[in-house]
Amino acid sequence: MRSGLGRSLAARWTGLLLMALTPAAPFSPAHANLAPPSLAPWAGTWAAQQDYVIGAYDLLDVRVFGEPELGGKHRVSAQGNIRIAFVGEIKASGFTESQLADVVRDKLKAQLKDPQVSIFVEEHRNQLVTIFGFVRTPGRYELPAGSQLVDLLGMAGGLLENAGETAVIVRAASRHDDDSSNGEETSHVSLGVELVDLRKLMAGDRRANAPLYPGDVVTIAQAEKVFVSGNVNTPGVFDLRGKLTLSQVVAMAGGLKPASKKSEVVIVRQDADKARKVQLVVDLGRMEKHPEEDLVLQASDIVWVPPSAAKSFGLSLLNALGMQSALLPLYMIRR
Repeated sequence: MRSGLGRSLAARWTGLLLMALTPAAPFSPAHANLAPPSLAPWAGTWAAQQDYVIGAYDLLDVRVFGEPELGGKHRVSAQGNIRIAFVGEIKASGFTESQLADVVRDKLKAQLKDPQVSIFVEEHRNQLVTIFGFVRTPGRYELPAGSQLVDLLGMAGGLLENAGETAVIVRAASRHDDDSSNGEETSHVSLGVELVDLRKLMAGDRRANAPLYPGDVVTIAQAEKVFVSGNVNTPGVFDLRGKLTLSQVVAMAGGLKPASKKSEVVIVRQDADKARKVQLVVDLGRMEKHPEEDLVLQASDIVWVPPSAAKSFGLSLLNALGMQSALLPLYMIRR
């Protein structure tokens, strides 16, 4: 009987550990434990224009106070340039309205005393933005100028059920400098990264609704996972959203089967420095009676609920399986 139980436990742990070491594949809605985040809080809202960056084919209205002949309408070329009297051809794309006004003002100082310049974008051209990852329709989208993240998510069909909680926006930031030695203008492009908390965005937090600019690339990663196996009704892989506790994930796995050993639930996790795996042994029954002690799960945690007939075990089982070469060092902690 004991040898049969040992083989059964070994088989359970072998499958569990292989599951933990195998990258998670995208799951169908049938496997999703939570509904996809909803864009409902943003229904009926309008995208606010924030510090619009001038781009090719925009129409600019340039005004110089007291010098109407120097002003006028200027269409930005495909190369991003405009031509102004007494200034010549200058780079316009990559600047905001106020930044470009400062550039023109500095150029006019050779001709005028303290020139006052204002520039307005009279006609915006659409901007191309790309979105990858766990949205229903990833791809490249043409958005009106001044659009924000929620507008792009809406066009991409919204988030998938197993989308993560962070959007990563990579954007190219242009900087224009004048080389005083030869009077030439040089351009520099650097990449900036902005992280957006999708939980706040889906809750209607306007501060999380990041503005988008031409050329932005948005990536929605897959949600982190936790693994549940053993004496539960529906073993599987579950999305880690927000603060997920042990008792919650056991409920998501359909609850415990009869004759489960609640006092010795095993959690295998990788410690902070990723140098080893730690095995926690926790009392689920106590946590159910004292919710404040309920263990908060971490990404890639493995939860195993033993049957009541199972004996306590740790490194000896792994030694028997001969799997040390496939795992980081394992340490047992009883809580």
